Amino acid sequence: MAAPKFKPQFQRLQFIDREIRAGSMPSCATMAKSWECSAKTIQRDVDYLKDAFDAPIEYDVKKHGLYYALTGKTMDMLDVSTSAIS
Repeated sequence: MAAPKFKPQFQRLQFIDREIRAGSMPSCATMAKSWECSAKTIQRDVDYLKDAFDAPIEYDVKKHGLYYALTGKTMDMLDVSTSAIS
């Protein structure tokens, strides 16, 4: 997926949620490369998801990637299309 030229935080949050939900155990570095931003930006967004939305995001040290600790928990607020908020 090519990153858009204009990168609002909401779209990054949706991207992070989709990548983690896909189960591929993405790291901040791999998501940053895909989104063409810094790994630190992705890490701040992950922290924001955890703090603001109580997202059960955990890091697997052996697999070097992020995952949702609770599979039933969803981030429904992030399922809103960007056109709906424009």
